[in-house]
Amino acid sequence: MSNMTVNRLLEMQKALKERRSQLEKLAVENSKETRWYGSTEKSETPLYDATKLDEMVTDINNAMFEISATLKESNATTKVAIELDFAELMKPIPAKA
Repeated sequence: MSNMTVNRLLEMQKALKERRSQLEKLAVENSKETRWYGSTEKSETPLYDATKLDEMVTDINNAMFEISATLKESNATTKVAIELDFAELMKPIPAKA
């Protein structure tokens, strides 16, 4: 386990979301090579191991869960100093006389 800033974790989470999206598109769009033999017979060969691709997506999902849980835990225990009168800001607008 290593210590990281919240900003670094958020950036990692963003990059992992993008990578997961790329892998999911890869699984759907460009996952096989098609060869035609004559005009009616074709052969489709997988370009990527579907099991490995699924394993990678699962690993990314697990990492994203850990990042999210860590950030939420940090937010739950972090105290911030702020001057704010919430009741004053939430009070109703006085009626016109």
